[in-house]
Amino acid sequence: MAQDGRPPGPALRPPVLDDPAWFGAIMGSAATATVAALHPGEIGSLSGFADATAAILLIASITVF
Repeated sequence: MAQDGRPPGPALRPPVLDDPAWFGAIMGSAATATVAALHPGEIGSLSGFADATAAILLIASITVF
């Protein structure tokens, strides 16, 4: 029991790395980075945005994975 008489709250589980949702989110980000890097449609005005998005998503997925 806590000092104030309340029972302790539920213990939080550490993140599980084999969770399908976690794996799907990471791999989805990596796949989006890959597609953005390929510049689908070859739209010139989106080229800078595609490069930035690809770099951000790739770095984020590598960091988390």
